[in-house]
Amino acid sequence: MKASMKGDFPKWVVKRNTKVASAALIKGQWTDDEDRKLIRLVKQYGVRKWAQIAESLVGRAGKQCRERWHNHLRPNIKEMQCLASTLCMPLWIEL
Repeated sequence: MKASMKGDFPKWVVKRNTKVASAALIKGQWTDDEDRKLIRLVKQYGVRKWAQIAESLVGRAGKQCRERWHNHLRPNIKEMQCLASTLCMPLWIEL
């Protein structure tokens, strides 16, 4: 975002765009250490404070944290998949 345009937007938009467009964001696989930290932070802050959780995970955005939790780390994720099928097959196989 150009410096001249920053004055045209509310502060929260400038802050969000600066973080999202930052080259410091990690794009790619999560490490085991990041997964452990995310699990600990979700226990501490709950499943709705993703921006606050992301501040403690250097290089990760709140959306990345939320998606990692809901798609891979949530404790009952395998349980939910088994409920969808009597054979406990992944949901995408049934499609």
